[in-house]
Amino acid sequence: FSRPADTTGVATMALEVPMARKDLYQVACITGRSLGLLPPSDKKKTMKVLVGSDNGIVTCFRIKKGEVLEEFKTGNLDYPVQKLLVGGPVDKRDKIYFTSAQTIRGVNRKGKECFKFATEGAEALKGLCVDDTRIWTSGEYMFNHYLDCKDAGYYMSKDRINDLLVLPIVNLVDKNPVLGCQDRYLRVLDSNKLFMEAFVDGPILTLAPYMSKSFDDVLRGNKDKEVLYGTDNGLVGQMLITSEVAKPGWTIGNVRGLGGVSAMKSFDLTQNGQADIIVGRDDGELQVFSLDEANQPQQVFT
Repeated sequence: FSRPADTTGVATMALEVPMARKDLYQVACITGRSLGLLPPSDKKKTMKVLVGSDNGIVTCFRIKKGEVLEEFKTGNLDYPVQKLLVGGPVDKRDKIYFTSAQTIRGVNRKGKECFKFATEGAEALKGLCVDDTRIWTSGEYMFNHYLDCKDAGYYMSKDRINDLLVLPIVNLVDKNPVLGCQDRYLRVLDSNKLFMEAFVDGPILTLAPYMSKSFDDVLRGNKDKEVLYGTDNGLVGQMLITSEVAKPGWTIGNVRGLGGVSAMKSFDLTQNGQADIIVGRDDGELQVFSLDEANQPQQVFT
């Protein structure tokens, strides 16, 4: 890596992996978090792209020899697809779940509907997590937990819930909901009750788990769950969560006045054995950060 001049408030490095924009496929307007990747099947070794649009249609396509091949489209619904994810058994991951208004739908890799659950809530579903027979959802203010499509509890947030994820925090068996809220709080629930909360320096728009551990972390037996958060005022931060406390880690400032963080993912783009942090902003900016030897973020692409 080489080090160009710093213009972002965080040290920068050059990314050796070439990246460039390429338009693949055009769909209707997209305002939800409704992009996913379907793992390869046994017969076809290429991943498939899933995208849900505001007309309620989920489209699946793949690339073969540079050509876009459409696999399926679901029927037109009356409400936008707000959240889409890929679920199912860990060794298969062949089910596609998505929300439209107050309903959760599931289709298989051929686009055939295999699951439909109409919740009884009044709010449109913006957050969704699925694990076997357990379902966690979030609307504007209401969080709900379902077991076998039956109500297993709820939590009313003090302010808008902008994102939802689940992680095993209190113990290694159960999963705890983590809420990113408009009032600048990250909230962890246990049995549908507030377990802990931590204040950050901006309204939280998006959450993402950072699962990659360094070799030193493994040797020390580090049990912190690393949660990444992005805010409306453009900050990207790390929260270290244990069964006892949530403590802030590093924070990437926003000295350039970039847009809010609307999407975030960790993936090893630099192929150095540790996941990088990919950040998408609502002004169209895309950034990639890699962690250095001191576990501090360095920008490698923008």
